[in-house]
Amino acid sequence: MNVSSWRNEKLSDRLNKILDKNKKTVYISFGSVIRSIDMPEEYK
Repeated sequence: MNVSSWRNEKLSDRLNKILDKNKKTVYISFGSVIRSIDMPEEYK
């Protein structure tokens, strides 16, 4: 995968409502590339 293959997609209304509750939000999505079970516990 490379940057040129990425697509911009709109977030769902449900996710937008959650993110709009705060002034600043960091949303990280690794999609299916990285499984959360492989993530260190302190990052979860």
